[in-house]
Amino acid sequence: MERHPVILSIAGSDCSGGAGIQADIKTISALGGYAASAITAVTVQNTLGVSAVQAISPEIVCGQIEAVMEDLRPVAIKIGMVHDIQIVRVISDCLKKYRPEYVVYDPVMVSTSGRKLMTDETIEEIKKGLISFVTLITPNIDEATVLTGKSI
Repeated sequence: MERHPVILSIAGSDCSGGAGIQADIKTISALGGYAASAITAVTVQNTLGVSAVQAISPEIVCGQIEAVMEDLRPVAIKIGMVHDIQIVRVISDCLKKYRPEYVVYDPVMVSTSGRKLMTDETIEEIKKGLISFVTLITPNIDEATVLTGKSI
């Protein structure tokens, strides 16, 4: 029996399906993987922009990650929007505990419509802790500038 590689996406939910968990699931599936997910926030958005963001509790985010890691044992993790500092810490703790081989971080910091998706404290926590567990970071130019503190 063929086993598809399991990929865990840790990200926000986009009700319009164009980004976040929904886009990750479509991409992972199209590439022949089995997509698992841990939702960090629910957004109210469409192709015109983001109008609201509601973070999921850190306990629930942790529970989702642990449930997938202990059962499905993903070969890789892809991290997208992380809305607040407690969730960054939960993700870092889980990465430290499970030590996945591959971790890709897409630092979704600002929506395409210009809405800021995380606090400055969250960005500092990402730079201080989360990045040390990451295999590959895929920022756009603005995100790379924020993460490095250098003009690009």
